[in-house]
Amino acid sequence: MDQSVFTANSERVRRQNEQPITVIIANPPYSAGQKSANENNANDHYETLDGRIMETYAATSRAAHKGQLYDSYIRAFRWASDRIAGINREGKGLIGFVSNGGWLDNIAFDGFRKALCAEFSDIYVFNLRGNQRTKREESRREGGKVFGSGSRSTIAITLLIRDPDADHQGTVHYHDIGDYLSREEKLEMVNEAVNGEEFEWRTVTPDEHGDWLAQRDDSFDRFAPLALGKLKPPLGLFATYSLGISTNRDYYSYGYSKTEVEKNIRRLINTYTSELVRWKGLDKLSNIKQFVIKDIHLIKWSVSLYDQLRKGTRIVYSDDYLVKSVYRPFTKRWLYYDPHLIERMLKNANLFPLNLLAKADDPHHVSEQGQNSNELDAVIKASSLPFINRVIDVSGVGNTGFSCLMSEEIICLDAVQKGQCFPLYWYEPIDDSMKVPEGELDLGDAPTLKPGDLIVEAKSGERFIRHDAITDDALRVFREAYPSNRTLHADDVSKAKEGVFYYVYGLLNSPEYRERFSTNLRKELPRIPFAADFEAYQLAGRRLAALHVNYEKVERCLSIDGGNDGRIVEDWSEGTDHSDPGNVHKLRFGRTAKTQDNPQGKDKTTIAVNRNVSLHGIPDEAYRYEVSGRSAIEWIMDQYQVRTDGKSGIINDPNDWVRESGNPRYIVDLLESVVTVSIETMKIVDSLPPLNEQTNPSFWPMGW
Repeated sequence: MDQSVFTANSERVRRQNEQPITVIIANPPYSAGQKSANENNANDHYETLDGRIMETYAATSRAAHKGQLYDSYIRAFRWASDRIAGINREGKGLIGFVSNGGWLDNIAFDGFRKALCAEFSDIYVFNLRGNQRTKREESRREGGKVFGSGSRSTIAITLLIRDPDADHQGTVHYHDIGDYLSREEKLEMVNEAVNGEEFEWRTVTPDEHGDWLAQRDDSFDRFAPLALGKLKPPLGLFATYSLGISTNRDYYSYGYSKTEVEKNIRRLINTYTSELVRWKGLDKLSNIKQFVIKDIHLIKWSVSLYDQLRKGTRIVYSDDYLVKSVYRPFTKRWLYYDPHLIERMLKNANLFPLNLLAKADDPHHVSEQGQNSNELDAVIKASSLPFINRVIDVSGVGNTGFSCLMSEEIICLDAVQKGQCFPLYWYEPIDDSMKVPEGELDLGDAPTLKPGDLIVEAKSGERFIRHDAITDDALRVFREAYPSNRTLHADDVSKAKEGVFYYVYGLLNSPEYRERFSTNLRKELPRIPFAADFEAYQLAGRRLAALHVNYEKVERCLSIDGGNDGRIVEDWSEGTDHSDPGNVHKLRFGRTAKTQDNPQGKDKTTIAVNRNVSLHGIPDEAYRYEVSGRSAIEWIMDQYQVRTDGKSGIINDPNDWVRESGNPRYIVDLLESVVTVSIETMKIVDSLPPLNEQTNPSFWPMGW
């Protein structure tokens, strides 16, 4: 027991802690704490126990986020391990847990796995599988949930044997129950194992990363890193990058209707302001979380918003913060882009400065001279740029399957799983207060421009330096790796770095790359090999980027001869205006006979838009292109439906976006365009040559 918690009976607790215990058997709880700052059910803090987790499991972990190490069941492992070891750390004994098995292969638990090997002579793990947070075939392979509806997690039986006198340490014995088993079949196998049926254990040798299962390909470490973690030298290929936007209040901050987002945000800000007034009149030692109103219909609190209230920060609504963004693959929504209401802004303000995003609404801005000029007074207007930025959004560490997606608008954290955004450019604000008045001596305080830099002026008059995000070292490495490539050796440095950027996007879409390094890509950020054919990959990257950012404008996959050309046929109800299909509530697949391979009886060649129109003849090929485990078509079907948030009551209706777009056919046209995008994407991807990666050039930056 933790004496820091049970202070009233500390002497009795001390005596109990001194008594040896040799066997601990349990099914510990799986709680990971509260899901929202509007709730008051955070895990209790145990100072001594959490301190032990920090100095053992967390100390050896390479994971960026270690919060899961304080989940209740991991705390139970830590407590039981220390209790068996005893005060003098010489105890012998056994621990038997039936628990969440997420720790077996999750990057966040690398330090936990290392500690088990260091503290126990033998570790036996019987993996019962059942992870229903997976999708499709992988979900079916995981089989039935051992606890029925009680858990969607992997379940594992773990036996830990501690024997300091053993002639070995940290031997891992592992048994996987197998694929496609029902709950009943799994329980029968457990029963047979208990009754002494033959049972085969596989000895697992942990690698240097603390991985037991699905170990990485070490050749991956020889490739060029996109990033090296912290944004300070040494850098990877990119000078900067950022997680996607995380608001912690998506149903308030995002929406298909600009008007509805404004209404919801105004209600939230008004509630915050009234709470700010009340808070200012109180003793600042009060518990702010218990003080504030927590009506989810009025406000959604978060750690950042609590901090701003505590500091007395005033928040004022402005229409300028309403911008278009990518919320999910091939799905745009309005976003309220106020840093006060973004939980984790990180570097997004440098990738998509708010004042530059106003360009689309100002057709009167015209281009001026000054591209690649070293004169700060020679600028190019933001409105003359083809786009403010492009980012390659890649699945972050801990993903369940790697994906990437190009965007030229602000992108949500969950557009791809745990998305990290690697930009073509980044923007640095110019402090014009430092500008030397005419006639005075310039002492050199003005910023200097490097080759490729560009001065950009926003509608507001604010000026920025647009820097290339690909580093100088990265360009030098690529030029040495490909000495005869014209793109890389162009006189225009910005154009040369652009070639590297699109090469990266082309390579990240390579099926060979994704398959060979699938485990690495789940557990670390991508590293980029030097493929034998640079030009093929960079041209593929450009073509893929054009498809993925311009998906709304791509030619629709619409038949002109009744479907004989293998394209989509629109089936309209009699008398319906083909230019206006009407409101869409939920897109649905057609129906067909249920089979073992298609247990839900979905006919994916047909999508019913509403009672007025259905689409027939959707090619099977269109479903091959997937982002984050779901086809692009199915992302459209998932996102373009009317939804009501169960807690706040906020309604998000894609028909509002349709009305604001001025195109009543928007959703129908979008589906038909995304079918083309999907088919053309797979044509490009399938045509990529083998990697046949080259050896690294002689110049190789320190830390890579």
